[in-house]
Amino acid sequence: MSVHAIDTSVSDNAGQVRLRVLATTDLHACLTAWDYYAHKRAEGRGLSRVAQMIAAARAEAENTLLFDNGDFLSGSGIGDLLAAQFPAQDVHPMIAAMNDLGYDAVNLGNHEFSHGLPFLRHSAKDARFPIVSSNFAFDDLPFARQSLLLECRCVDGSGQDHLLKVGVMGLLPVQTLVWEAAHLYGQAYAAPLLTAAKYYAATLRAAGADLVVALAHSGLAQGDAGESMGANLGSNLGEERLANDVAALAGIDVVIAGHTHQQFPNGQGGAQGGLQGGLQSGLQGGLVLPGFFGSHLGVVDIVMQRQSAGWRVVSRHAQLRAIAQRTSTGHLAPLVSDAAQIRALAEPAHAFITQTATQVIGHADKRLHSYFATITSSAALGIVAQAQMSGLAAMLAHGPHADLPILSAVAPFKAGGRGGPENFTDLAAGPLLHHHAADLYMHPNRLVGFRVTGAEVVRWLERAVSKYVQIDHSARDVQLLNADFPSFNCDMIFGLTYEIDISQPPMFNAQGAVINPTARRVRDICYQGQPIRDDQVFALASNSYRREGKSGFAGTSQTHVIAQSPQMIQDLLRAHIASGHPVPQPDPAHWRFAPLRGACVWFASSPLAVQVLGEIDHFQPETIGLDEAGFLRFRLHL
Repeated sequence: MSVHAIDTSVSDNAGQVRLRVLATTDLHACLTAWDYYAHKRAEGRGLSRVAQMIAAARAEAENTLLFDNGDFLSGSGIGDLLAAQFPAQDVHPMIAAMNDLGYDAVNLGNHEFSHGLPFLRHSAKDARFPIVSSNFAFDDLPFARQSLLLECRCVDGSGQDHLLKVGVMGLLPVQTLVWEAAHLYGQAYAAPLLTAAKYYAATLRAAGADLVVALAHSGLAQGDAGESMGANLGSNLGEERLANDVAALAGIDVVIAGHTHQQFPNGQGGAQGGLQGGLQSGLQGGLVLPGFFGSHLGVVDIVMQRQSAGWRVVSRHAQLRAIAQRTSTGHLAPLVSDAAQIRALAEPAHAFITQTATQVIGHADKRLHSYFATITSSAALGIVAQAQMSGLAAMLAHGPHADLPILSAVAPFKAGGRGGPENFTDLAAGPLLHHHAADLYMHPNRLVGFRVTGAEVVRWLERAVSKYVQIDHSARDVQLLNADFPSFNCDMIFGLTYEIDISQPPMFNAQGAVINPTARRVRDICYQGQPIRDDQVFALASNSYRREGKSGFAGTSQTHVIAQSPQMIQDLLRAHIASGHPVPQPDPAHWRFAPLRGACVWFASSPLAVQVLGEIDHFQPETIGLDEAGFLRFRLHL
């Protein structure tokens, strides 16, 4: 195996080796600093930028390994467009770039399956690096290895060569079988993530591994105050936040975490916000979670001492290296330039995709944005809801459910959060282009129709509105949104009108577990002006991610499914726009907060949101300055 070298500051101790582990995760095919949703530069992303960091980190060290922790092929604008359109005979540019950078091993993430196993097999056939998946087995994915034992020749402090054996496992949440059921049902089988981690830690050690690295496509458990939550809560969080628990297992020395798009350790001046400091103190130095889209390079430096019984880890230290930093004006400034060879590999795909991206598909007579999509009704979400309703109506026509009233659930995917103040939709009035559909709906989900009762609709909404912090009349500048609650779970249901009383406690926590069973925030829920009944039946248009109800949404099991489309919602949205449907007006009566006289809260959005501040006049908004992540904070009066 060809590996690169280690630290220039190595002591002269014979038998002491310094090994540097470099890591990326959740690249989502972001080859360069370009946002394929918004069709503009994006300084906080790009493997072409990380490549420069990799080169610098290798130059500082004598013994290095480079890993990626999954979600490298899709889950972004370019990834999804490449899967749909790029010539099948060509080498996938992401694979070509990773070959060029000399990755030593790569894990499979859940988004690797978003476009089906044939696409994954075809793309991976050109990989010159091993791909590992330890807790998943597949009927027909011959390149996926369950574990690896890499032989790494390292130089110690006295210049003597040693052969280190590095065991590598790849771990993935078992929920992937649900999220990607359309592609994996009957073709993939999974063992619990922690069970597999324990097994392969022991198996790799027995096979002679001196060091064990876990590529765990799972995030970090974290409480509301930032404290480490520990292994005892893992089952309540599913397998999306088990990296803490993997790091605590005997026999595992380094954990590369991912999936949740967080940063750990934080405080590196990077492009996205990181975890709170309370979590850092609870973990060992061998764990790193390097952001997403190539925002950071993870670096773990390990000192190992040769002993009579083998090698012993003396110390571990993890850090993140950011490719960009936030300026005092809130803008991202690059810290490194693009690597020319990665840009060259990306250019044919970039040219191919941008040519399609700029094709006109329709027209908008108003600006479509998501700056306030979590606090008031949004036209940008309304057009998606409208497309889902039309699509579901067509699927149900002439069938047994044709007479059901149709509702549509849509969440604001681009609403800031860990994506930073650039992570919003903003489309000018005028021509709507091909890429705008992906900006309005960024995930490769498919339309799914659920048969739900009025009682299930109420519980669905309660799950969604648990995003809001409990506020009382005496609140002064309290944060409105629970930062740990992702906006993609903050569904708005179109076709209803309702009011949200955030003086009441939330029914659910951020992960979808019930914490207040009798809580009721959503009130005055009406369909066509009439209160809905618990036993009333609706057809609810949603998506394939909601299917099976693993996020706590009622009425989403397979038994509730009455229609499934093979088309991605992006494509349905493009067809809807091209058919000439007008963009719906935001409806102030759609949903609103119940008045809380005297209470004021703060809400963070893009600095560009001031241009459309009149849309939330009912909150009497006031600007209160930029925060450290570059968001502009607004004071809202409830």
